[in-house]
Amino acid sequence: MSFDHIFDELSATAKSVEAQPVRVPTVEAEGACSDDLIVLTMRGGEFTDARVDPRAMRKSNADLGDLIIEAAMGMTDADGAAQHVIHANEGSAVEALLGA
Repeated sequence: MSFDHIFDELSATAKSVEAQPVRVPTVEAEGACSDDLIVLTMRGGEFTDARVDPRAMRKSNADLGDLIIEAAMGMTDADGAAQHVIHANEGSAVEALLGA
């Protein structure tokens, strides 16, 4: 029994998948401390914006540091959640390309 036709079909499918442009969405994530005095934004894995409410400048150095850490952790959590959704949907995209 010859499997040549199966290998030919798999090869053609693989070439078709390789030819498809890969579009990776750019993720934008935002994190803020609980009172929104510090808001940080990340886009495509890089910090793009930091908004500091003037009231935050009245905080002590230690408190201001804690607010920044809280906002950064919220931002990285949001980015991680978005990345998880993207990777979870990659399997669906591959199945759609393969006609599964």
